[in-house]
Amino acid sequence: MTPEGYTYIYLENKEEDSTLLNDVKYTQFDGLTLLPPYSGTSYSLVVGPGENKIVLLKQIDLTGFCILSSTQ
Repeated sequence: MTPEGYTYIYLENKEEDSTLLNDVKYTQFDGLTLLPPYSGTSYSLVVGPGENKIVLLKQIDLTGFCILSSTQ
């Protein structure tokens, strides 16, 4: 979490011949929002060999937030 209220999820695939599939569903997602191109309470990423991806979240409730997730 940055002082400005942003959180980032960084995925890096260092493999040369494997693709990373990342499905995340937030079972509790209060006081936060996913920033475009993602929305709602879940996202799916395909990270190819040598690629990286970033998912940004913004804290929208200044009193705090709660987050729980399920990842496959």
